[in-house]
Amino acid sequence: WYQGAGIYRPVRLVITEPVHVETWGVFLHPEKQTEEIWRLPAEVEIANDGFRGALLRVESAIFAPDGAPAVTLSGEIVVPARDKATLRLFGQVHCPEIWDLDTPRLYTARTRLYEGETLLDEVSDRFGFRTLGWSEEGFFLNGRRVELKGVCCHQDFGLTGKSVPPRVQRYRLELMKEMGANAYRTAHYPHHAYTMDVADEIGM
Repeated sequence: WYQGAGIYRPVRLVITEPVHVETWGVFLHPEKQTEEIWRLPAEVEIANDGFRGALLRVESAIFAPDGAPAVTLSGEIVVPARDKATLRLFGQVHCPEIWDLDTPRLYTARTRLYEGETLLDEVSDRFGFRTLGWSEEGFFLNGRRVELKGVCCHQDFGLTGKSVPPRVQRYRLELMKEMGANAYRTAHYPHHAYTMDVADEIGM
């Protein structure tokens, strides 16, 4: 049960080329411009652990919730040897499906890193088109005031202790959603990635 007693989350070994997209190195932040047009900035952090500089091409293909292509962002960057660099890309999406509490529409960004015609790395990230805001009147999601009805939750679960299987975490969050919660406070420790994935998927 005790978090210091061993490994209690999935562990994986990631093997990359010397030039690769950094872990959690893609950041997407949609910005609403008009009722129909959204600007889509993307930042891609690239690490070059090799001993020579590299001229690289980055392509980030954005796919709608149904898998249809929405837009492709692309650009080039030189990353010096034994260094890191961030490439900023921009695109536009027309009338995207909006992420909301009852309609948690998720887009997928498939980011590929090339040197010449050689594919060095590929990562996928999911994200939503939505606006968030605060004022003296409270919290606003997609332009409307939303009262946060949340749960403060530890990362452990009953008899599983700290080792919470993904299906158990999904069951727990779906129960919270069913009882009327729309917010989730992760108490005490950083929660596992699949907690965030489930929250994204169910509109939490």
